[in-house]
Amino acid sequence: MTATPGHGSRAEKPSVPLDLDALRSALAKAGPQPDGTPGALQPLQMSQVSIGPGVLDRLGDVVAALSGATGEVVVLAAATPITVRGSALREVVESQIASRSALR
Repeated sequence: MTATPGHGSRAEKPSVPLDLDALRSALAKAGPQPDGTPGALQPLQMSQVSIGPGVLDRLGDVVAALSGATGEVVVLAAATPITVRGSALREVVESQIASRSALR
C-alpha cells in the first residue's frame, strides 16, 4: 500500500513488462504492406464522437444508424468492471445496442 497526499492509501499496481520493439514489429506486420496490399489492421473510420449528458441513453440509436438495418455489432469491453448509475456499463451498452441491432 502506498499513501498519496490527500488521497489516502491505495494498492500499488503491479508492473507489467512491455516489449515496445515487439509491439511495433507486430503492428508493422499487421498494417498495409509495402506493395499496397492491405494488412489485418484497418482504420476505424470513426464518423463521430459523442460527449455529454444523456449520451449513453442515445447509444442504441447512434449504433443502429451506423450499422444499418442488417448490421451486426460487436462490443469490446475492458476486463475491469465499470459501473454507471449503479449498473454494469457493459450490460447497459449491450442492452442499448441489442434492442436495435444484432449483437455478437
